[in-house]
Amino acid sequence: MSLKPLKTSTQKKLEAAMQKKKKKIEELHQLPPYTVIFSEGIKTEPFYIRGLTKLCIYE
Repeated sequence: MSLKPLKTSTQKKLEAAMQKKKKKIEELHQLPPYTVIFSEGIKTEPFYIRGLTKLCIYE
């Protein structure tokens, strides 16, 4: 590869592609507006809820 700087048009295309990729990644990592938890026992349910709240707090 040469050491020449990229053309302005190429830079703009790369920036647009990176913005599109970043937006797609952000959309994938968002939690849905609601979550339904199905569990068989009352012992495990609190663990799921605590895990979800920790995930929401740190994002």
